[in-house]
Amino acid sequence: MRHILVGTGLLVILITIICIFWQEEFRYSLPTPIPEGYQAIPVSHPLEVQTFLPNTQPGKALHLLFFNPECPCSRFTAPHVRSLKDRYQQEVTFVVVLPVGTSPSVVSQYFGPSTDYLIDDQEESIATRCGVYASPQAVLIDRKGLLYYRGNYNKARFCTQAPTSFAQLALTSLLEKMPPPQFGPLATTPFGCQLPQYEQGSSRYQGFSISPI
Repeated sequence: MRHILVGTGLLVILITIICIFWQEEFRYSLPTPIPEGYQAIPVSHPLEVQTFLPNTQPGKALHLLFFNPECPCSRFTAPHVRSLKDRYQQEVTFVVVLPVGTSPSVVSQYFGPSTDYLIDDQEESIATRCGVYASPQAVLIDRKGLLYYRGNYNKARFCTQAPTSFAQLALTSLLEKMPPPQFGPLATTPFGCQLPQYEQGSSRYQGFSISPI
């Protein structure tokens, strides 16, 4: 009887460890499931930036970070994005796009004060317009309002591998007026968390609204 109890206890512990590992680690190493009805937006597609960022400085490139503080992958990306903002903000407008229901205070918490943000919660969402269904994702829009890059910041969860810092490499290429880079699936296949509007049964995320910028 004692052996049965010990065996059962060990089995429960093992199952718990596996569940925790799946919840916190392994599932984020797999590609984010593509939601039903998803429509990809091709590179060089006009995004009509003025419709959701009417105060954007004309002729200035734009960096959108689709950020969900409830997603571990998003949180791990934050220090890298903040370093990009500090380095390139004179040449590029940085905007954090948050799911509806997220407190704007997380923007200053993760990215510092005076960081622009949008809450994506009405019809014709920014995520849909940009072809984004996961977080974290980077979207770069060139000076003409065309989609230049949409994809991952890095293949590594902590954004520490310089050779695969895809968003930073794309940003450098954009500022040097080079054609959009072709990194391949490693850069463009999302790894992270589905955005709330794509979660099964979710009705939280219907589009976008604009915060003062």
